[in-house]
Amino acid sequence: MVLLTEKAKLLLILFISWCGYLSLGMLVFTAVESKDKVEEYEAKWNYGDSLWFSFVLVTTVGYGDVTPWTGLGKGLCVLYATFGIPLTFLLLRLIGLEMLHGERRLINTIEERYLGRNGPPYHLHHKCFLLAISFWLLLFLVGAAVQMLVEDWEYGDSLYFYAITFMTVGFGDLIPLARYISVPFTMLGLAAVSNILHATASLPLIRRITAGSLRDEELAQV
Repeated sequence: MVLLTEKAKLLLILFISWCGYLSLGMLVFTAVESKDKVEEYEAKWNYGDSLWFSFVLVTTVGYGDVTPWTGLGKGLCVLYATFGIPLTFLLLRLIGLEMLHGERRLINTIEERYLGRNGPPYHLHHKCFLLAISFWLLLFLVGAAVQMLVEDWEYGDSLYFYAITFMTVGFGDLIPLARYISVPFTMLGLAAVSNILHATASLPLIRRITAGSLRDEELAQV
């Protein structure tokens, strides 16, 4: 029987809570925004629209293709984002940190078993950084290729779409119709960005700069 560590339990609880929060948003926004509208341009929401809206809201991507029309919906949108965005950032932070720990274990295992090296690996933080970049790049290229096939886009447009998505810019000039494809790639891409940030923060140069900044702040307070 495999027992989960405390960090794994926390991550699992947080992920389940995040999924539950998305489901809550789907139900609430469908109930509020599914009423018949007078104006022709105001569309009636379904569960898919509400779930998509909740996802792009809490991830701060916000393409703008689905937006609330009612006053109640707009107010609930602000309230929902107030709690949903920090929850999502916390989840991505923990995922990125666990990915970094996994990369360290992977490098240690490869060097010990296959390269016959004993002791701590040389330049471990730099190798983790390269692995993080490689994983993000793989997601970027594969995600763009898959989206190109299902959306009938140019590959350049697909690369552009995922670039602005992973940076949470979300201009809204390219809107995916196959949301079931873009959602998992977006979540994985954001987790990969979190992984890169954690790996960057572990680099010796960044740590020296950060330590120097902290010392300067402490001296300034004296």
